[in-house]
Formats: sequence, C-alpha cells, structure tokens
Amino acid sequence: PFLASKPESAERFLRESKAIARLHHQNIIEIHDASQDPGTKLQYIVMELIEGPTLETFISQHPTRVPEFGLCMVACLCDALEHAHNAGVIHRDIKPENIMFTSEGIIKLMDFGIARIHDAERLTVSGCMLGSPAHMAPEIINGDPYDTKCDIFALGTVLYYVLTNALPFTGSTPAAVFNAILSSDYVRPSQKNNHAVSRACDQIVAKCLELKPEARYKSALALRAAVLEQLKLAGMEDYVLHLKKYFLDPDNYALETIPNIVERFSERANDLFASKKIAASIEILNRILIFEPDNLQAQQLLARIRTSKSIHRAVTGVISAVLLIGLVGIAIWFYKDIESLADNQKSALHDNLASAAERTSVAQTLPQTQTPQNKEQIPAQPHAPETPQAGETAAPALAATENAPQNEKTPSPIIEPSHETPLPATQNNVPENIAPAPQIDKDSTAQANPNSQKTTSPRTHGPKQKFPHATQPKIQAHASGQNESKNDMDTARNDQNEAQPAEQLVHITQPIFPYDGYAIVTGKSAAGTLIKKSFTPDNKGYIQIELPPGTYDMDLTCDKKCVPKTKIPLVLKASNDGKQLSNVILSFADARLTIKSDSPDAFYFLAFSRKSKSPTRLMPNDAVRFGNFDSYADRQDVTVYKIPTNTELPNYKQATLSKFDKQRVTLIAGELTTITF
Repeated sequence: PFLASKPESAERFLRESKAIARLHHQNIIEIHDASQDPGTKLQYIVMELIEGPTLETFISQHPTRVPEFGLCMVACLCDALEHAHNAGVIHRDIKPENIMFTSEGIIKLMDFGIARIHDAERLTVSGCMLGSPAHMAPEIINGDPYDTKCDIFALGTVLYYVLTNALPFTGSTPAAVFNAILSSDYVRPSQKNNHAVSRACDQIVAKCLELKPEARYKSALALRAAVLEQLKLAGMEDYVLHLKKYFLDPDNYALETIPNIVERFSERANDLFASKKIAASIEILNRILIFEPDNLQAQQLLARIRTSKSIHRAVTGVISAVLLIGLVGIAIWFYKDIESLADNQKSALHDNLASAAERTSVAQTLPQTQTPQNKEQIPAQPHAPETPQAGETAAPALAATENAPQNEKTPSPIIEPSHETPLPATQNNVPENIAPAPQIDKDSTAQANPNSQKTTSPRTHGPKQKFPHATQPKIQAHASGQNESKNDMDTARNDQNEAQPAEQLVHITQPIFPYDGYAIVTGKSAAGTLIKKSFTPDNKGYIQIELPPGTYDMDLTCDKKCVPKTKIPLVLKASNDGKQLSNVILSFADARLTIKSDSPDAFYFLAFSRKSKSPTRLMPNDAVRFGNFDSYADRQDVTVYKIPTNTELPNYKQATLSKFDKQRVTLIAGELTTITF
C-alpha cells in the first residue's frame, strides 16, 4: 500500500514493469501487461500462469542425488540471466522461491525488477532492508554500487542449494547472515550433504561467491560455459532435455542416467591415469564408487594406482638411499683425505724436529778441538759413568732382586679345586636360608634304570659349587603352583565358553584415504550384543574389520584435518566374509588464516594460493577459509601481501606486487594459522 500511495513509486513501478515485459525467453516468466486500476489507483501486472512447484519445493521433495541435474538447472538460469542482462535488467533477488517449474519441466525465473523497486522504497521509508539476506551480494550489503555481478553471486547461492539442499550462508539473525557473507564463511558443497559433488563444482561455486565482484565470472555466459564443461564430461550437453525428463520422474530418471555417467567417467579416469594425472583420476573413480559401490572396473583401476604409487615410493626410497650413501661416501673420502694430509704434515713436522734435535745433540757431544788460543787449557777428561756408593740404593735393589721368588703368583680369590669327597648335603651342614636338597629314592632309581652303572663325572677347574640343588625345590613348587592356577583358569574359561558360545566373526576390508584415517563402528550384533569398536588401516590404506554378524553404522574420519563421512550403513552377514568395500576418499577440511596487524585500518591483505586463479582479500582479525586441497596433500602454500588501504592495484602481476611487504605461510587442512604483519 505504501508504494501505491506515492505517485513517483507508482510511475516507477509501471515503467519497470513495461521494461521487463519486453523480455521474452523460455526461462523467464512472461509478463503480458502492466497497468493501473482507474478506480482504486492500484497498479497490477498480468503475467504467465505457472502451475508447477517452486525450486525450493522441488529440491526439498527430491534432493539432487546426481549433481549434474543441478548443473542443468543452473545452465538454464544462466541463459535467462544473460538475456535479461543484455536488455539492461538486473534481477537482484534471485533465490529458490523466485524460480518455478512448469508442468512440462521448463524452469522459469520470476519477479524481475519487483524486489528492486520494493526494497529501495522500503529502505527510504523505514530504514530497514527487506529481501533475501542469504542471497545478497556483499556490495549490496555494504551499500556500494552494484551491477550484473550481484546476480552472479545470487545464482551461486542457488547452485549451492540445488547441489546440497542447504544454503551456504546461515544465521539466527539477518546480521549473522550478513557477517557470514562478508567473511565468506561457508562449507564447500562437497563437504556438506552430497559427497558426489566434484571438486570442479566446488570451484564454480567458490568463484560465484567471491567477495569482490571483479573476481567472479564476468557474465552469466561465462558461468554457463564453466557449467557446460562439467556436463560434457557426463555426456549431458543437452541440459534442457535432461532437465525436462528429470522433472517428470526424478528418481527413476536419475537411476537410468547413472550407468551412462559412470561409463563416461570410467573412460575419463583411464585417460587421466594414462596421462599420469593420478589425483584427478582418483577423484573421478571416487565419484564412480559413490554411484556404483561395486563397480569392478573402478576398483581394479584404484588397485593399479595403489600398486603404482607403492612402486613409485619404493623406487624413490631406493634412489634416495643410493644418493644418501653416495653423499656419505664422498664425505668420508673427503674427511679421510683431509686427515691423511694432516697426518703427513704432522709426520713431516715431527721428522724436522727430530733432525734438529739430533744435530743439537751431536754438536754437544763432540770434543773440543785445540786452537792457538786454548793451548794453555787443560784437556777435557773422559766422563765415567756414575755408580752408586756402597750401602746406597743399588745394594737394596740387588738384595730385593735376589730374595724374590722365581715363580711368585698373584693371589687369586678363586678357591682351588679340592680332590676330597664333598660333604653330603645333610640337615646339619646346610645353611638356614637354603632349603635342603630333595631326597632321591635309590631303589626307585635303580628300578627305573636297571642297566645304569654308577659313574663319576670328572671335576673341572673353577670355584666349588656347594649345594647345587638347594634352591630347586622352591622354584619347582612355584612353577607347580602356576601350572595349577593356569589349569584352573583354563578349566573355568572352557566352562564359560561352553556356557556362552563365541559369535562367528565376519571379516571385511574397507580401503580409505588418507592412510591415517580410521573407522569407528557402532551397532548391535545378531545375538544382541552392543558393540563399539575402532579400526585403523595398514600402511596401504586397508582397514581390516572383524565383527560378528549384525547391523552397524560406520564413521570414517582422520580427525580435524578431514571431513568425516558418518552413519555409513554396514550390514554384516556370513556371506559377506572376505568382501572388500568400495574405496572411500575423505576430503581435506578447509584451512583458516587470520592476520594480526598493528594498524588494522591502514592496510588490507591479498592472499595468493597456487590453487586459486584470483587472490583472496583479507581484513585484519578475520578468519578466512582456504580450500581446494590436492587429493594427496593436506597443506598448501599461500603468499600474503600487505597493501595500503587507499591503494588500488591495476593488476596482480609480480611486477606490481613486488614493492609491497609479503609473507609466505603454509596452511594445513583443518587448522587455524595466524600471522602478524
């Protein structure tokens, strides 16, 4: 009513309605007329009658099991948006409630321009923003100028919805939703409710939901090209025809289409494996096994990939070992060469010193020759060796030498062997702390060995061992007590087993990646026993599960770095013994990055990842998510540049960024990393 009460609003309503009426496209609702009632002065629009459900109702009743059908819906909406944008019309309120299906399965975009007029006037009147907070682009929330890129953002939220049956941005209040949008806080579609969503779909959604408009797809036509590329891989280029058939019978048509999709995926996986693109091949094989868990061809190719990776790791290990041995050998040779050189230098120095000392000694011992100047001197007398005087140290030393015995030996603590008959171990001579030796019945011994002769064993040198059997009775008694106790326990256990027979175990194998993942199985066996047990894989990623027959739920996870897959039904029967389940690849969780800065208002930051074609803009103290991890890597390197707030970059080339401060950081899946500028 407040719109009708304002003449300028009524005039604008009619003008916009007539402009939208010029849009004629099979995926846009037809507007036949727009006018005003002369009596009541109320404006009205005459439009096409649609008898089908809205997109919101259809997805809630038929969640998208095959993601390609969700891509078909978005491809049709891209056609509609491209037509409207070329006519200069911006929708600005795209959401599942404004999209409908006809009874023939044609998808229609509704409410062009109506929300734009309504929200603008309401904002002026009450200061409140109406519309759909969960689908609003960041520039609209911030009150910045907007263009057709805001429709690309909203269409990205719709794509997320048709893939997962959930919205990317949620909150208990509009302010919480706006905060989630402005911080780009959402979970990737492949990690939400539909594990069949490919990594390429994740990337398409992420590009649509970029915070900066220039980082999104340039047009609806560019978005449709990216969607169509994924549909071609599944053999669904004619997306209009496939969507019509899917709408008429969603469940059955999806089942009919899956074999064709699996066949195309199998060919693609083999081509990627032949091209040594292992990660991409494994991703497609994982999707095949989600559609058909017992697909033998996919399981065989996965086994080949595992074998090739094991061989590659072994060859890499051998090469690394050879290189390491070579480096160690070179280091040893170099060390020995230096050591030999040092020894030679030391030897030469020693020889020089010895030669000098010898020359000095010879010079001192030579007799002095007479010269004309020393004829009057007395000639030197030859030196006689000095001998000790009588009674001094020489005599005692000689006496000590003469009196010493010739064969004196050092006393030994070892007792010399005695040839006397050892004392019998009787009660009188046995120490109190040693038990008496057991008495042997000679008659029984003789009776047991009638042909035995009494012999004496020769004694050997060494310390005499007294009472060799003194401690044996205690040991034997202890061992006997153990045997009796063990026998009693075995008897009790056997009785218990007879009373409660053990349940038969069923053995199955669950392949998993990453190899450090594990399984938690909970449920009830056929005998009614409640069971909760965890299982870890071997070094090749195979989890061996042994449980009694029964019905269980299996959770697969690798703690916080992976997105777990929960409540996987597991029905064990005796006929399933030895079966191998389909391979499960757990997606790595998003990493988060927070930047601490002393001047939060003076700078903003750009983060460049090898997996992202455009940078991610970060504000200080905000936690921003980074995904797109490789299938075999739980970390990625990011370079962060510090940009002054009033600086606009003409491009993101290295020459432009090189003048700014930067830091490199490694982000780990599932973890929060904080850096300080």
